[in-house]
Amino acid sequence: MKTIDELRNELIEKQQRMNHLKGVMADSDNHAKKAKKLEIDFGETYPDDIQDYTAANAEYHRIESEVAELEAEIERREQEEEESRNIE
Repeated sequence: MKTIDELRNELIEKQQRMNHLKGVMADSDNHAKKAKKLEIDFGETYPDDIQDYTAANAEYHRIESEVAELEAEIERREQEEEESRNIE
């Protein structure tokens, strides 16, 4: 069983990864806006962006669920520790 500190570290790592993925998606969004503004085909001009965006988006949503689970587990453990201290 992981300690609360280990869970917190894992949470921080996942949040950092989510921030990176947001950047990937934002870059793709910016390219799409640029292509639209210049009236050029987004898929032809930035062919890797669609795949990168799709992969980043899927990973982001997967990690988002994991982050919610970690946050709930950390909160549960902290409450248990608090209750344990109050009993003693």
